[in-house]
Amino acid sequence: MDLFFLQLLLSFLVGGIWIAAASMLAEWAGTKIGGFIASLPSTIVVSMLFIGVTEGATTAVIATGVVPLIIGLEGIFLVVYALIVRRGLVQGLSAAFLVWLFASTAIVLVQYADIVSSLVAYVALLLFSYYCLEHVMHIPSGEKTTKVFSLTQLLVRAVLSGAVVTTTVLLTRLGGPILGGVMSTFPAAFIATLTIGYITNGWEFSRGLTKPLLCGTITIVVFALGVRFMYVPLGVFYGTFCAYVLSLLAGVIVYPFIQRLR
Repeated sequence: MDLFFLQLLLSFLVGGIWIAAASMLAEWAGTKIGGFIASLPSTIVVSMLFIGVTEGATTAVIATGVVPLIIGLEGIFLVVYALIVRRGLVQGLSAAFLVWLFASTAIVLVQYADIVSSLVAYVALLLFSYYCLEHVMHIPSGEKTTKVFSLTQLLVRAVLSGAVVTTTVLLTRLGGPILGGVMSTFPAAFIATLTIGYITNGWEFSRGLTKPLLCGTITIVVFALGVRFMYVPLGVFYGTFCAYVLSLLAGVIVYPFIQRLR
């Protein structure tokens, strides 16, 4: 089987199952746990694995340099969405996506890949975005619902989520490692999760997902750092496994903080 086709297939399956499950958790257990699960590394795992397999471990390592900065921009994505979503889902996602696209395009054009300044920028953007969501907009977390889901509803969620993630992976073929790093962190999981939350429970519930999604981005950055320092000495597959274990450990540390969010 062609490796790229396998990548697309895995992206569809992983993205679809992961995000559909996270959206259901958000409704059954509240936006804190659902948003957090949705923000755990998913698309980036498949993307980095296949960049490493098809282009080499060194190329994947180069691609991680831009990841923290792009993840920081996803915080701005969430802030813009939270500001505008009350006007409608399309308006909220469109405005947020345009802001993310403009900033990400600039990063690709200048071939930005410095890991140290990327991490500094991520921390600054994370703190700024959290301050906006928590202390300026005072966004509350959504409570659990009592809905019962049919098999058809679950399949629709999985297909929608998988399609968004697969499209993202497909776009990584358009450029080199910098574009690959950017597209590996495209907010596909955020878009699918926020969309499902909006359609099933309304704009306030969807907006309530933004804070746990933001806090969960820490696990993605940890995964990227794991890839950066483990791919070359450990190899792509074992390096991916170890990097993901590190991201889960980071999640264990972050989750109690998410539980204390208002």
